[in-house]
Amino acid sequence: MVSLSILILTHRKGPLLGECLRAVLDQLGPDDEVLVVDDGGWDHGIVRALREPQVRYIVVPHKGYRLATLQNIGTILCRHDAVVKLDGDCVPQPGWLDAIRAALRPGVLCTGRIDWETPDGSLRRDFRFTTSGEVSAEAKTFKGEWYLPQRVWGGNLAYWRPELLLLGGFSSEFDGGWGGEESDIGWRYHHAGLKIEFLYDAYVIHRYHPPNPARHDAARRRRNLDLVQQHREEYAKGIFPPPLSMPAIHVLVPHLGLRPPEETLYPCLRALHANTTLPVTYWIVLQEPREGTETEVRRFCQERGLDAQIVASPLNRGLAWPKAWVQRQLPDDAWLVNVDDDMLVPPDGIEQMWAVLVGEPRFGAAVLWSQGLDFGTLAIHGESLVKGRIQPRWPWTVANYAGFGCSMVRPEALRLCRFDDRYFVGAVDLDFSLQLRQAGWKIAVLALKAAHNPVRPAEYREVRFGRVPEAWKEFHLKWGLCVVEKGVQRVAGSGAQRS
Repeated sequence: MVSLSILILTHRKGPLLGECLRAVLDQLGPDDEVLVVDDGGWDHGIVRALREPQVRYIVVPHKGYRLATLQNIGTILCRHDAVVKLDGDCVPQPGWLDAIRAALRPGVLCTGRIDWETPDGSLRRDFRFTTSGEVSAEAKTFKGEWYLPQRVWGGNLAYWRPELLLLGGFSSEFDGGWGGEESDIGWRYHHAGLKIEFLYDAYVIHRYHPPNPARHDAARRRRNLDLVQQHREEYAKGIFPPPLSMPAIHVLVPHLGLRPPEETLYPCLRALHANTTLPVTYWIVLQEPREGTETEVRRFCQERGLDAQIVASPLNRGLAWPKAWVQRQLPDDAWLVNVDDDMLVPPDGIEQMWAVLVGEPRFGAAVLWSQGLDFGTLAIHGESLVKGRIQPRWPWTVANYAGFGCSMVRPEALRLCRFDDRYFVGAVDLDFSLQLRQAGWKIAVLALKAAHNPVRPAEYREVRFGRVPEAWKEFHLKWGLCVVEKGVQRVAGSGAQRS
């Protein structure tokens, strides 16, 4: 039996989403999953109230009407290749998922039946089908504005993910106005020689709610209709968009040899492996490893099938060194995740950081909140850089600086900003935050929490803080700024002093 990922998009659906989810959960198989992509995060209470382990939840920043972009983000984040896409205001009826599971296979795009609830509670039938389940003559001849000959409706749709990605995914050109992106996909499948199946028994009811104003913007609807026609002509000539790729995510986990790997490194890697669905490449940097540690770590990674680059340094070259060194090895399209080995990433932590960065271009980096990390605001007053702390809020807080102990940096930021290995502890992250600030980016601190596993021997404090005065001296030489934080001033060449 094929395992399915049911992708549900929602934006302020409220109780309608709850009704949708309950109907879906009644039909799930043991290995199926539900992925809710919430445009803006307003419906998180509905999902949390269910407390269902098969339901995953991702928030994307709301930036207007962006249905195509949300569908692409959700498709990439699904765990299975067989994807069923459902709108959060559509309620599946009995037999819906069985009909899709029986029909969905490589080479086929499935579109199911949708009846529309009216304000008085009656149903407006899906004109594409007769009452006996055949494709209707009306549908075959209809030439209306939105229902071109490949009448694919995205509220109840199923596809094979590798094929959709190969065909370029949903076109973000349709964002900003209602309609068109599903007809565009239908034409793409048609001209690529793939099959489109209409499933009468895959039946959902679209619950009534006040219409989205974007549906009635005539100029945007006309623009999208023109795009469908333009793309249709291109597809007929064999001109297709480039494939939509999975993100190239590289995870750096630095480990200082003062702590045995079973205390921090292995729990960290287990959490990453268990809680991350996207394919990742690991960079495990061992500093001053104890004898036999490198061999042991390689065996650990091989047994779990981790794609890992393991680098051992006989010297402790500082916590900034692994970030700077790994950054220089990365391809141009890399998303760099840094996870300190005393951090435990929660389920979908990497996926949530990626979704926020994709959904909000003004963020150069995203950080999972943790008790062990620092973040807040920055202000420059003369020769002083003043750090202010702020409280995390749902679903994220906009910050000017952050500790990058559990973080992701977008590829564009990695190409412009460099981790500086002259620094140590907080100075490297503050320096990188200032570079992001100069380039016009903010940092998102997510309310999703990474657990802190502070297992440290007594000598760790000496190693960790022994180079702090040197780091702040280097920082002052580079930026010409003394760092002021909560009444404590970092002065070049010295420790902390009262300001």
